[in-house]
Amino acid sequence: MSFENYILFFFSALGVFNGLVLTVYFLVIAKPWHISNGFFASLLLVLCIRIGKSLFFYFNPDLANTYIQLGISACFFIGPLLYFYSLSIFKSNSLVFRYWKLHLILLALIICIAGVYFPYRGHLALWKNYFMNIVYVQWFIYMLLTAFIIFPTIRKKWLQNDKIPTIYSWVINVFLGTLAVFAAYVTGFYTSYIVGALSFSVITYLLLLFFIFNKNKKSVLYLSSLKLEKRKIPNEKASELLIKLKQLMDDEKVYLNPNLKSEDLAERLGVSVHGLSSLLNDTMGNRFTEMVNNHRIEFAKQLMLSNKNLTLEAIGHESGFNSKSTFYNSFKKSVGVTPAMYLKQL
Repeated sequence: MSFENYILFFFSALGVFNGLVLTVYFLVIAKPWHISNGFFASLLLVLCIRIGKSLFFYFNPDLANTYIQLGISACFFIGPLLYFYSLSIFKSNSLVFRYWKLHLILLALIICIAGVYFPYRGHLALWKNYFMNIVYVQWFIYMLLTAFIIFPTIRKKWLQNDKIPTIYSWVINVFLGTLAVFAAYVTGFYTSYIVGALSFSVITYLLLLFFIFNKNKKSVLYLSSLKLEKRKIPNEKASELLIKLKQLMDDEKVYLNPNLKSEDLAERLGVSVHGLSSLLNDTMGNRFTEMVNNHRIEFAKQLMLSNKNLTLEAIGHESGFNSKSTFYNSFKKSVGVTPAMYLKQL
């Protein structure tokens, strides 16, 4: 190889090397271990196998057919593993997630049967013209399913002015990185076959930088302790906190602050954010946003009765909502009708 090719090979191979290091880290070293770690490590592993096959095939077109078949087979699991990794973070209690083992076993049986009865060595045209297209279509479908899991949740938190957890940002970066690798392979016919490997190298370094420069490293790697641990507050302590919470809500009306965050309320109560979440879940069955919005809606109802000259937008603003859309959506979700319809009923 020429010097330029050696340089190209080096930078392309860095992604595979870093990916394998991260795979070992998430599988063996990362503590406390969670199922999401396993999915992420498996995703990195199949990406490394697929990228590695492309890398060696680019510089050695005579690569053994067995290795080529292995790389394509690994590609069959990229989309599903990304999908289940996202489910493990966003919707670990969903019915689909409970059957992840059966799902992956069925996919493994499909690719194994195809590989045994139609090996790449004897069915080159079949793999290139049909199997590869099936793999990429399947990968794209799972990418769409993953997007429908991630982005509605992020949009909801954004509309409710909730802080986006670091783990959610991490998953978004993983999703976008996988999408970039997918795009590189799909457009490889028009650019270069090595683009996928180079993209993967860039992505792994961006993920490493995201991790290194994050102050709370565990928040990048693991689910929050709220999801990993169900710490129930003792009844006596919970009673004291509820009395204090009622005072803050009824007397001080802290919910009227449109920028109120769970961190602010937790500080006033003298507990951690996870402690506040546990208190609300165990005693009220509500999340922070739901509890605050319920108080705001009740306040809005009172304003509708006592201040008939106020516009609905003004009522929403006075009640602590930071936007008209949030006020309307929260009101309808809680009361069952829009603020305008409720006002007409009055």
